[in-house]
Amino acid sequence: MNINDNSLNTLISEIILYHSKIGLAICRPCKVACSKNFERHLRRFHKSLTLNERRTILEYIELLPNRRSIEEVNSSYSSTREMDMIEGLPVVSGFKCHKCAFFGLKSTMINHCQKQHRWTANQSNIKVF
Repeated sequence: MNINDNSLNTLISEIILYHSKIGLAICRPCKVACSKNFERHLRRFHKSLTLNERRTILEYIELLPNRRSIEEVNSSYSSTREMDMIEGLPVVSGFKCHKCAFFGLKSTMINHCQKQHRWTANQSNIKVF
């Protein structure tokens, strides 16, 4: 990444919001945290970006100090404890896993339960919070 390229710096600041205190990078336009699959997110939802622009954004995210994935940040919070909202992310109701206290949106929760707990369609390890 060429840090002296003002157009790339402007693009990065338009796409990425970084919370250094918690180490979380957020996609500004979509209001979602940058997950481990953020490259796929950029390809699917930011088709106007060139390959070089997407690579530059991904390189920038990788170089952020103390950056954590949303999965890591999520595991440090509890649905039983009140927390401050995170700028750039919407406040939404979600689901909580009874087995490990992971929480997220319904689609994320179903995926989590299937992968982590070998959940099948007739099992229910989640509840609304």
